[in-house]
Amino acid sequence: MFAKDLLAELRSRDLPLIMVGLILAIVVSGPFGSYATLNIWERLAFWVPVLCLGVFGFLVARVLVLRRFAPHRRSLGAVVAAALYAIVTAPLFGMLFHAAFGPYFGTLAGWGEIGTLVYLVTLGLCFLRHPGAPGALASDLERLAQPAPAVVIAPLSPEPAARLLDRLDPELRGEIASLQVRDHYVEISTDKGKAAVLMRLSDAIAEMPPASGAQVHRSFWVAWSAVDGVETEGARVFLRLNCGMQVPVSRANLAKLEERGLM
Repeated sequence: MFAKDLLAELRSRDLPLIMVGLILAIVVSGPFGSYATLNIWERLAFWVPVLCLGVFGFLVARVLVLRRFAPHRRSLGAVVAAALYAIVTAPLFGMLFHAAFGPYFGTLAGWGEIGTLVYLVTLGLCFLRHPGAPGALASDLERLAQPAPAVVIAPLSPEPAARLLDRLDPELRGEIASLQVRDHYVEISTDKGKAAVLMRLSDAIAEMPPASGAQVHRSFWVAWSAVDGVETEGARVFLRLNCGMQVPVSRANLAKLEERGLM
């Protein structure tokens, strides 16, 4: 299992990108006296194997540590792995830099400087790679390189068609204005005519889009789009439809008109 996890780390598409960036940054900046001691080609020859071995060692430590952490605590595991790796390797790097660049790097202060740099680099390596998602950085860069998709503002969806229209002859299928109970039938009024269908009013209303209208009387349903205004005759209230029809409104349904701002 350890070998499989380590192999997955080494095969990550992120790793080459990170290594190239890390090598360029270290070789150009020349830390720990390497800039003054070595020319750019010598720095390249020195830092490439050191960084490759260092990153490989860190990946080993990372796999060992993260196996002890639950998936939801991988961020904490990354911090612990970077800290342990810095503590263990700082003296080793200190001895190497002492031999290559001078006596300062054999002192406690030099080791502390090295340990801090190793910790920060390895911690950044952890989070750049998005623990638990191999190849995520490369995928992110690929997405950034792609042109942004055009923003398309979709038109507002029209009100869904009334299923009740399927019960009408094709020449009568238009905008439904009202439904009216007549004996055991429901008379359906559209802008193209009228038709009577054998069914209950409640079943007819169930086949209309819910927001398109309301039942305003025990015998009537009206479409809000067909209402031209409100008329009163004494205490009685009627809706005037654009087809000229008057529909009575029961007292129990007056609140529906108030909600629509019709009263």
